[in-house]
Amino acid sequence: MTILFSGLTKEDLRQQKKRNVFKKLFVNLVEEDKYLNLVIADNGTGFLIPTDDITEPFVTAKPGGMGLGLHILQNEIMEAQKWQTNFSR
Repeated sequence: MTILFSGLTKEDLRQQKKRNVFKKLFVNLVEEDKYLNLVIADNGTGFLIPTDDITEPFVTAKPGGMGLGLHILQNEIMEAQKWQTNFSR
């Protein structure tokens, strides 16, 4: 979990500084049936590529980006823990 939050907040702060725009980061933990849902959202522009493609390796909308961050999150961290990710705009 620390890796996930570190990556989100680090990237968020980098973008804020770069654009001189300050975003809000919303984090909430919701219990539903026998599961815990971690909801993370911000007031940014949203994903610039289709959400079905964002966890594919080397897919990025960030200039100079490698397109591996969400791929590693989904395929290495989330699946290893038997967690699920859902992305929406």
